[in-house]
This record gives sequence, C-alpha cells and structure tokens, in this order.
Amino acid sequence: MTITEHPGALFLVRKELPGGTAAVPVVVGSNDGWWFTGDTHAVVYQDANGNDLSPGRAVVDTLAWVTDDGTVVRIEAERPLDEVLALAESMR
Repeated sequence: MTITEHPGALFLVRKELPGGTAAVPVVVGSNDGWWFTGDTHAVVYQDANGNDLSPGRAVVDTLAWVTDDGTVVRIEAERPLDEVLALAESMR
C-alpha cells in the first residue's frame, strides 16, 4: 500500500488508463473522488505547467480525492474499495 499527498496548487496527476481499467466516481467524506480499478495503469506527476516531473510508473487499484484544503490524496492498494474508503475516512 502506498499513500501520497500533494498540494493541489503545485502538482497535477495524469492517469493513463488502459481499456481494462475503470474510473468509478466515489465520495470520501464530503469530497468527490475516483476509484481506479482493473488492469495496472500508469500515473505521471506534472507541475502546474503540465511538465512531467518523473517518468510514469505502473500502479494498482487507486483511490484519489482532493481534500477541503486542496491537497490531492492517493491511496494505492490491492484491497477492496470498502476497505480503502474506510482507511481514507480515518485519515480525515
């Protein structure tokens, strides 16, 4: 399991989803988020200008949302969505 937090003003996250990956809308607390599930997919971190900060890397199922203060939180975990949502709720 990997948990990352990034100030939303400084970073963008670009997902590259193959055909076998679904992007499912979810709610974390009062914040909208996404559950990316299925095939391994890529994540690329970008600066505010859209420049890649690192090469893409393969990731597993991921819950991503933006907190009230604009922080982008990502939990990469090979766990069921309900378990990952419970963890996310406990972090608030």
